Parts: sequence; C-alpha cells; structure tokens
Amino acid sequence: MGFLSKFLHSWRKSKRLQIINRELGDVSIPKTIQDLGILGARREKAKQELFSLIENDPLLADLMERHGGTRETLEQAYRTLCLTGGVWARGHWVPASSLAYGGTLQFVLTSIRRTADRSEWLSISARLVDYFKKGEFKPII
Repeated sequence: MGFLSKFLHSWRKSKRLQIINRELGDVSIPKTIQDLGILGARREKAKQELFSLIENDPLLADLMERHGGTRETLEQAYRTLCLTGGVWARGHWVPASSLAYGGTLQFVLTSIRRTADRSEWLSISARLVDYFKKGEFKPII
C-alpha cells in the first residue's frame, strides 16, 4: 500500500469514525418510548459499523487476531468502557475511539485478558480518557 493509498484509507476511516462517534456518544434524552427505540436502533447500527470498521482495517484485524479478539470481545470491551468511561474527550467518544486505533485497541485487548475487576476497569478507562484528552499518539503503557 503506497503513501497516498494509506493516507486515503486513514482519512476515510477518520471521517467514518467521526460519524460513528456522534451516533454512539449521542447524549440526547428521548422524549417518547418511540424515540428511545429509534435511538437504541441507531446506536446498535453505529456499534456494528464500528466493529466492521475494526475488522476491515488490516492493522486492527491483525491486532485482534494476535490477541484472540472477536466481535464478542469488542462487544464486551465497548460495554465495559461505556460503563466505566463513557465520556467525550477532544472530539472522541472514548469507548468507540479506544477500539478504533492500534495503540489503544492493544491496551484494551491486553486489559481484557488481564482483568475482569470493575475497579481496575475504572483505572483503565481513566487512562484512556486521559490519553484522548492529551491528544497522545503513542501506544499506551
């Protein structure tokens, strides 16, 4: 893959992730039961698009394979991150963006294998929020 091809892939992924982040991080309060159902369906669709984006990215797919990650793993990670760190930071819905970039996905996949303890996930989520707040680009240690 040449430079231009990599750039275009990265740009398209970034634009798609922005749309997915807006859907998943929508904090509006539904006014009716029908609105609640519509919001839930939109979020589910966006979540599945996020998982497809991850699976179709060569780097992320390789990370998933090396760590034994599956769509179920992504589902578990996303749900846990929403419960422990579902916030916005510098234009990123942290639970989604944490899964969409190599350095943060590796950190999440390693953390899943290491712990199931909720208090430790609070620390993991806090580190991810801090990562995006600071605009870091290096892998998380």
